[in-house]
Amino acid sequence: MFIIRIWRFIIGYVRFKCTGGFGERFLNLCAHSHIQVWEAKRGGDGITGYVAVKNYRKLVKFRKKAGVRLKIEQKYGLPFILRRYRLRFGLLLGIILFFGILNVLSLSIWSIEVVGNERAESENILAVLEKYGLKQGVRSETVDAEALRLQLLLDVPELSWAAINIEGCFATVEVTETLEVPDSAETDVPGNLKAASDGRIIKMEVLEGEPQVKVGEAVLKGDLLISGTVEHQNEITVLKRASGSVIAETVSERRVEIPLEQLEMRRTGKVTKKRVASVFGFHIPLYLGSTKGLYEKETEYWDFTIEGVTLPLRVTTGVFYEQEEYRYRLSTAQAVQRARNELQKIEHEEFVKKIIQKREETIEKKGDVVIITIKYLCEEEIAVQENILINDSE
Repeated sequence: MFIIRIWRFIIGYVRFKCTGGFGERFLNLCAHSHIQVWEAKRGGDGITGYVAVKNYRKLVKFRKKAGVRLKIEQKYGLPFILRRYRLRFGLLLGIILFFGILNVLSLSIWSIEVVGNERAESENILAVLEKYGLKQGVRSETVDAEALRLQLLLDVPELSWAAINIEGCFATVEVTETLEVPDSAETDVPGNLKAASDGRIIKMEVLEGEPQVKVGEAVLKGDLLISGTVEHQNEITVLKRASGSVIAETVSERRVEIPLEQLEMRRTGKVTKKRVASVFGFHIPLYLGSTKGLYEKETEYWDFTIEGVTLPLRVTTGVFYEQEEYRYRLSTAQAVQRARNELQKIEHEEFVKKIIQKREETIEKKGDVVIITIKYLCEEEIAVQENILINDSE
């Protein structure tokens, strides 16, 4: 559709209005003579439509047959622009160069779209394709789609199938991902339950296997809790996948140090923007000079898009926020509060599956550093699976 619009612009077209007589007969005569009229619509007092300039002259002979009147309402396209500016040679030369360059660029890949992926990142897929020769600006005739497809399947393990379709300036990469293996896939593999950490057992439930410890016993990390090796009375040994729950009291410690002397970077309010235009992988700076000093950078992207199609033109804007060093000193109370806030974040991240029964907090100050240490008494699940190898000595 985009190419058709460009072609119509080059040859020129008009919007006409047909009134009186038999408008439908007029359109039928046009269709019978293979004269393309597009976007024909009936209005209050007639029919409007669009036709190429060279074909509008042919409509005149149908006017009398259908008993209608024709009128040009608007003119569009390059021929009318050139007529308006026919004395401006520079503009004409520029237009000729523009369409000449456009013709050359039409032989290259403008954009690459990846469809069908969920787990595999599009950026990773595009990086693999670029590694083997498919990227913006490459000549489409040099792309070996089948070889690229095979390399993509080799380099991206999440993919089970891929196809690369090139239509004109645009490449579409269709992929299908491998099926995820469910967590239950190993339920038939013999295994033991072992301790993930040191602790004292306070609750135990055995669903499958032979218990090796009792409630009240202390265990060390790696100790066998429930064995998947089951011996029957007839002296037959059966390997099973041990299952169950072992809750233990565990002790852990977290420590945070906060210096009283603090250094922060703060924005001064001065902002500098620098832009770079990228065409087919070539980067053209749109600024002079370089950014010096301390700054924080944010990046913004603008892609040139027409009717949902992204063209190979991107403008990257770097926003530079000037910064300066800001030094200040905390009081001991402020340092203690900051340390407690950090410890609270640690608890939210690391103790999600633990029940904290008791905290013992110790505060000390060494020079200009405040140190808070918290000893936690928790209840948690310590049983973790470990597969039994067939040749395991156990």
